[in-house]
Amino acid sequence: MLDFRDRKIRQLFIACVAGFVTLMLVASGYVLERMQRQKIESGLELVSLLAASFEDYLTQSFHNIDLTLRNIPALQESTHPGLDVFTLALRNAPHLRSLSLLDGQGRIYASSNPGNIGKIVDTSHFLPVSDMPGEILRIGRPWSGRDIANGKEISPAHPAEPDELVFLPVMRSVSINRQTFTLLASVNTNYFINHFSKHVHARTGYAELIRIDQTVLLSSNERQKTGASHPDFLLDLEARTSYGTLEHDLDGRPFLTAFHASRNFPFTMHVHLERDRLLAQWNEQLRMMLALIGASVIAVIGISVFVYKRLLRSARIQEAADEQLRLAAQVFKSSAEAIFIATADWHIYSTNRAFTQITGYAASEVIGHSPDLLCADKSESAPGPEWSTVTVNSPWVGEASLRRKSGEIYPAFLTVSCVADESGVVTHYIGVFSDATERKVSERFRFLSEHDFLTGLPNRRLLQDRFDQAIARLQRHGGRLAVLFLDLDHFKSINDTLGHHIGDLLLKMVAERLHDSVRATDTVCRQGGDEFLLLIDEIEDAEDARSVAEKLVRNIGVTYEIEGHSLEVTPSIGIALYPDHGEDASVLIHRADVAMYQSKHHGRNHFRFYHYDMEASHQLAAAGRVAQSDAKTAKQRS
Repeated sequence: MLDFRDRKIRQLFIACVAGFVTLMLVASGYVLERMQRQKIESGLELVSLLAASFEDYLTQSFHNIDLTLRNIPALQESTHPGLDVFTLALRNAPHLRSLSLLDGQGRIYASSNPGNIGKIVDTSHFLPVSDMPGEILRIGRPWSGRDIANGKEISPAHPAEPDELVFLPVMRSVSINRQTFTLLASVNTNYFINHFSKHVHARTGYAELIRIDQTVLLSSNERQKTGASHPDFLLDLEARTSYGTLEHDLDGRPFLTAFHASRNFPFTMHVHLERDRLLAQWNEQLRMMLALIGASVIAVIGISVFVYKRLLRSARIQEAADEQLRLAAQVFKSSAEAIFIATADWHIYSTNRAFTQITGYAASEVIGHSPDLLCADKSESAPGPEWSTVTVNSPWVGEASLRRKSGEIYPAFLTVSCVADESGVVTHYIGVFSDATERKVSERFRFLSEHDFLTGLPNRRLLQDRFDQAIARLQRHGGRLAVLFLDLDHFKSINDTLGHHIGDLLLKMVAERLHDSVRATDTVCRQGGDEFLLLIDEIEDAEDARSVAEKLVRNIGVTYEIEGHSLEVTPSIGIALYPDHGEDASVLIHRADVAMYQSKHHGRNHFRFYHYDMEASHQLAAAGRVAQSDAKTAKQRS
């Protein structure tokens, strides 16, 4: 029978074990709840980012539609623009199906689609309301059909079926010579739905565009009826703020929803992601954690009994156990990050639980091995040249590419430090790292927002930013730069004959040649369609720009081999210089564009520098095209 002292020790030991198990269970529950909350918060950040990105994309697209309607050249010369003018405006606008001109009664009397002529469009439902001041773009209710010719207006009482073809009419008034004209554009909603579907898979959620009167303008939800009234569960929130997120149920399922109102147009972007699918990874981690906790509890109890008996038997074993516990406390102090301890000759001595969660390796699989099994490149030893510089006062800190047990490579933030004894001799190395995948995803989103999705070249937003920086620098320190406006000759015939797939591949190859033809400090931007802008910074004189243009003409003109087709395209290039031809980005781009059209007019496959005399001939050529179009229209009517 145990004496009083032994019973006290046993009671104290049992109480400690029970307290430890309880604490572990409570801590595990807290960690699991935090992990779930963090996953949901990450999902809310993602859905908010998607809503803001989609809203910005739509606002920019509708702004481009507004510019298209304002800049139709036929309205500068005649109140009856011809079909060719609209067709030219639609050439680089895949998101538009037709352009039409309305009279005061809403009747179409000119259109890029002859079938639209004579049709009447009820403009009373367009928003913003027509009595608002200024010439603004107004958005109507969706129509079923492909265009006005074979379509009909949709109302909330009779929405379109999910599988119906739908388009969205938008219009704006334009004042020319004190006369008001109304231009109508038929917007291809499938163009934007396809864009949404590339970023939000139908199995995980959907995106939808809602007009301010709660009319559904378009949706990637296969069950949503276009033109229907949207549920008003966001009305109170949208009335207080222009953007936000929330968790709620849709069709009996929990969703994470974000909305973002347009800063310029009467619509709001909604994005919904299914909560359970976002938590699928967390559910898997929960199962693993519960299994690990159960095994840990059993192990703790078993080890506790064993340690208890050993404690009674030997003070030496007790001392060794205490040392092990102190070392374990040091190792697991930062349990949110993966930690491994290696001996002085770089053999792993111990790992923590986060190490297993991140790498997939159990402790028994790595103990005794070198940390090089974590490296993405197995040919490189983990304690390589950089790691060998670790000292007591100088740890190694950096980013490394590591490999999980599954073979997946992931980025990690890694810190390697060493532990020395009293004499300064290194006894152990400690490695601490965390998974940096989410930060890389954020960097990828930023890249997509600043680059063209087809070619990977900088888009107009990034070009404008670099343009502003370059001009600001040149205004402070002096210097020159060149803007080259490049248009591919005969690209449209290739695109129309061989299809958009071949056309897209050709644009990608042209983009690669453009990128390889200039310096790393220069910027190549895809303006849209087959047009490119090049910002050539820090040039000495016009001869530098000429050399670049000559190189581009040579390189672009080399034959392209694409899927069995030998294709040839040539560039027409216009050049404008800063500060010779302007000190503003928009002015330089416009004048490079004028010079490019002169290059096309004088035989193509060449380049021309801008000259002020070109403006008159450019305007005269534009007027000639309008007159030719009017003559052709009059002949067709006769």
